[in-house]
Amino acid sequence: MLLKRKIVCLTAVCALVFGALFFFASAKPKYPWYETVSMYHVLVKSFFDANNDGKGDLKGLTEKLDYIKSLNVNTLHMLPITPALNNPDMPRSHYGYEITDFKNIHPDYGTIDDFKKLVKEAHKRDIHVVLDFITTVFSVQHPFFQDILHNPDSPYKDWIIRADEIPAGDWMNFNDYSEQFESKAWKPLPFGGYYYSLWGASPYLDYHNPAVRDYILSVIDFWLDLGVDGFRIDATKHLFINGAGQDKQYHQPENFEFWKRVRRHITEKYGTDKVLIAETIPIPNDIEYVAPNREMFDLMFDSTFINDIYPYMETDINQLYSAPYLHSFFDNAEVFKTTKLRDRLVYHSDHDGARIATRLSHPTDEQLKLAASLLILTPAHVKLYAGDEIGIKGFTSFDEFKDKWFHATLASMAWDDSENGGFTASDNPVIPITDDYLLQNVKKQEESKTSLLNHYRALLKLKNDYPQYFFKGVRHSLPAGNDKVYAYLTAHGKNAALTILNLSPSPNDFSASLPILTDKTKIRQLFGKPLALTHAGDRLAADGLRPYHTYVFEITAADTDILTPPNPKQMPVKNVPVDSETVGEARTAYRLNDSNAERFLRLKQGQGVVPLSIFEEVSDGFIPTFTQQIDTKTADVLIPVYTYNTVTVFNTSTPVRFGYERLTNREAFADKLKKYAENPKNEGLRAFWAGKDDNFLYFKIDKAGYVLPPNNGLDLVLLLNNIPQPKQPQAISFWRLPAVSSVEPFNALVLFERHIKTGRFQTQINDIRTMGVAESDKALIYETDDAFYALLSRKAYDGKKIKVAPFVWSAGGNWGDTPPADKPVPIVERLTAFPDKDYAPDTLSDWLEIK
Repeated sequence: MLLKRKIVCLTAVCALVFGALFFFASAKPKYPWYETVSMYHVLVKSFFDANNDGKGDLKGLTEKLDYIKSLNVNTLHMLPITPALNNPDMPRSHYGYEITDFKNIHPDYGTIDDFKKLVKEAHKRDIHVVLDFITTVFSVQHPFFQDILHNPDSPYKDWIIRADEIPAGDWMNFNDYSEQFESKAWKPLPFGGYYYSLWGASPYLDYHNPAVRDYILSVIDFWLDLGVDGFRIDATKHLFINGAGQDKQYHQPENFEFWKRVRRHITEKYGTDKVLIAETIPIPNDIEYVAPNREMFDLMFDSTFINDIYPYMETDINQLYSAPYLHSFFDNAEVFKTTKLRDRLVYHSDHDGARIATRLSHPTDEQLKLAASLLILTPAHVKLYAGDEIGIKGFTSFDEFKDKWFHATLASMAWDDSENGGFTASDNPVIPITDDYLLQNVKKQEESKTSLLNHYRALLKLKNDYPQYFFKGVRHSLPAGNDKVYAYLTAHGKNAALTILNLSPSPNDFSASLPILTDKTKIRQLFGKPLALTHAGDRLAADGLRPYHTYVFEITAADTDILTPPNPKQMPVKNVPVDSETVGEARTAYRLNDSNAERFLRLKQGQGVVPLSIFEEVSDGFIPTFTQQIDTKTADVLIPVYTYNTVTVFNTSTPVRFGYERLTNREAFADKLKKYAENPKNEGLRAFWAGKDDNFLYFKIDKAGYVLPPNNGLDLVLLLNNIPQPKQPQAISFWRLPAVSSVEPFNALVLFERHIKTGRFQTQINDIRTMGVAESDKALIYETDDAFYALLSRKAYDGKKIKVAPFVWSAGGNWGDTPPADKPVPIVERLTAFPDKDYAPDTLSDWLEIK
């Protein structure tokens, strides 16, 4: 057999057929530009100053279009360039979000004619121009609002959300820094009543007024008439406000109808070649903004990429990166069930957070190249924040700035090592250059073929040359037998790209099973230093991966079908009535024909080990939510089916006896759970129950309600420890949640976020990120009206003795939220064996021992 032969590959210019070497090339598919967005993101005022007044401008940006083109991007995205209030104390203002005129150019940046020339010159270079479009608020200095303030009969008084009295309930009020705890959502008006504000004092537009909707369409027309190629829509989910509370302020039905109207309007008037990009944080797991047939948006900004992988603190990349950890982000089907990876725009840095070179602790150029490879070769749209390509860190000493995580993005672009980095000849640049510009500048890096800048250029060229893999490819994790070797396939049709990253500062070896290989398969290296591959059976291997190095291979004529696990989309789906026993067959999906809130799948005793998968049905198919081998030898097994649109598949050729039943969770788990702690004074954590059997660990947390307002943090966290180890402190952080420390080490956690209705079970916590590897298909985590439940697979988490720390974790006002009144933060509530004991609000000092 040819596949049994051991063969050696490979140089960057040759290809491998099993048994022979020869040249070949695959055809490059063609896609519309908006399906392959590689974006360069610019704050104009910090990019290049053409008139030497200390401020970057449109003429300066136009002068640098050849440089932008050299990066191999196809899209230029500018932060707001319209006239805006500039309050240095507020980052949104600094970036141009306090708009005073929607249909003009900020005088610091130039004129409408300057903008027209920029667009014309960009289009000559096949660069598309995308603007940041603020649709929800405007500045208090906007003429419309000034007219409201000075004219009791203003024609614009109904353009903003107003009320005669301050309405009750929770109202978003995302303020900056110290204003966070001082500013109120409702501000008084001089002629009576109050107006609703966001980000401090910005008046909120009332989209229930048809005049507002028509005006926004006229703004869109204004810029499209000037040649703009599309918009990044800020705060997409917050358009229509229907009252207090998240359920009246997020993702309202009217939002989607308006965005569909916008898309129809643009298509009818300007054609199909314009892009709409949604910005909604967090990305909703169950709402389609990127709808089929381009009804609304083409793609969505994906803040989860940067915020789920990188913590909000300086991070040692060697402690952060591991293959299981990185795979866990992409393998969580629940995260990508609605907005697929190919429909997301991933990025490392932007104006809302620290640059990648600041997030990483003292990164070398080789480490930054590794991070660049991780980003650019992800099969998704991609954004590069101006300056990241040369490793700009931004400011790391902030005597003159208020907040590191915002202002670290502001540093002026460094073009050379002259004064002010070549950004301006002015003695007073509006945004100063950072100290690292002497080393991190364009001129210096263009002189070296191996620089970070040229690495980005090469990666983006590769991504553009093979869009079928790096924009459209379906990603499949590839275990390589080494936690420091990160490998994956991006498949398209019968071909795939194999990407291998050595995450280590030391050489490493690669070895992985690739059952997709056939006797017709061809392999060639596309990227990286020449690497020799060996083949035996279905395994590929290579010795001597260089430290922090990236390798990419193309595999053609492969059996990629076997990469896709069995899916109900390719199976008959049978409806099963409730309270009846059924005999399940292989490769058949079974759906419960009942919409009752609490239902259970019962596997009958005595069938041995039954492999099953539970899938959730989404718009374009099914996603796996739970996969497990269930042991039925000693008893019936009950598995909750907590959403109506799920199906069950038995991965066995043996018939399976099962049934669906109406049971309450209390009835189903009555003999499984023992109470370990109780505190009737708590609202979100009243009592903690736990138990286990051959298949699951069972956890239940009684609740009377929610102690946190929506979008305020994590409503439930369970830190877990099942490995005997010395008692020593350990810290944990996540996104913008303040750090919490524990007197005990932990190795897993369960969390539940009510605002996006997402539960997670995470293990293998690393030294820095501390949030671990998501075991997305090894747990069932859900809530009922009176409790949270978590069932964890014993295959993923076992131990004779388990320690648990349940608590509610507030963001403490770090992301536009409201800390709970009269409660400590960040640990708002917790359950211990000593409910009356005082404890520090940031330390977990007592753990429950589950035997």
